[in-house]
Amino acid sequence: LQRRSGRGNHSDDDGEDEDGDIENYTSNKWSSLDRSSRYKNRSGDDPATTEECVLPGFTDPITLEPVINPGISPFGHVMGMATWAAVLSESKKCPFTKQPLQRHMIKALTPSNIEMYRDRIVAM
Repeated sequence: LQRRSGRGNHSDDDGEDEDGDIENYTSNKWSSLDRSSRYKNRSGDDPATTEECVLPGFTDPITLEPVINPGISPFGHVMGMATWAAVLSESKKCPFTKQPLQRHMIKALTPSNIEMYRDRIVAM
């Protein structure tokens, strides 16, 4: 009896490493990096030292990392836009006031509008 070669044949001499395929599929190069490190790797910039950083030294109260791409809620709380997105995807409430809040209500803070919102920022 001869065995057919084809889809059902799992011989090791075909040059493919099945374990390597699984490892490549399940590995994630970002899994051990925090958000600011991922940002640095993508852009080549350090967000804490760029001139575009509108709130230097400001810490995200959820991630406890420097705020990248800050956004302000109508209640004056500031976090990174990615943090706002994650928080509001789980709950449609402000994590600090528990008031109803939707993502479109968060305003991105930029160099051109930071002075308009600076006095509304709640110190945490």
